[in-house]
Amino acid sequence: MDTESQTPEKQKPGLWGNKKSRLLIILLVLGSLIAAFVFFFPRTAAKDVSNEKKEPLFHRDEPVKEQILQEDYKEKVHEMLDSGKNVSEVSRETGLRKDVIRKIKKGKE
Repeated sequence: MDTESQTPEKQKPGLWGNKKSRLLIILLVLGSLIAAFVFFFPRTAAKDVSNEKKEPLFHRDEPVKEQILQEDYKEKVHEMLDSGKNVSEVSRETGLRKDVIRKIKKGKE
């Protein structure tokens, strides 16, 4: 009797290996595909889908318009400052910006 013919030949596992490793490889590939899909295409329900461009609430970089002053405004500001009012009180009463009032106070305008 031949002892070689009684022992089954072991086959080398192919590219996919045996059944357990084949299942594991398939699950890993499916899991990575799902993870990649979720990562690259997140849910759009939470995002604002409207294509309208929203106006910002505060425009930081807009240039300030110069206020045109009349001579009587300058005199009134000088009188108010001489009477003891501070810059913010004068600004509230006249409607002029505080920086303009400070310039008048320093005599630059």
